[in-house]
Amino acid sequence: MIHFKDGPKGARMLGLHPEILAVVPVAHEILRQWEADLTITTGTDGTHMPNSLHYAGYAVDLRTRHLTSEQKEAFRRQLSEALGRHYDVVLHKTHLHVEFDSKR
Repeated sequence: MIHFKDGPKGARMLGLHPEILAVVPVAHEILRQWEADLTITTGTDGTHMPNSLHYAGYAVDLRTRHLTSEQKEAFRRQLSEALGRHYDVVLHKTHLHVEFDSKR
């Protein structure tokens, strides 16, 4: 199942570009191997570095706190491999940051 962080600080999806929206079904399919749901926690919302690709609609954060350390790393690696060289996939403590950068 795919979820979006809700509430007053919920994930804002308005303004996301097709290149970053394409991450969603790929991430969902990878998480199915652990019978885990996909939760998008940040889209164009939140507070980030001034030049963050979140503000431009080219980045999302995916929840990982429900995964083991091994699953988090496997998720990062598999998603990075599946998306290819134009995507950065960075594992943080509570989430996986994914951004599309056509300059890569």
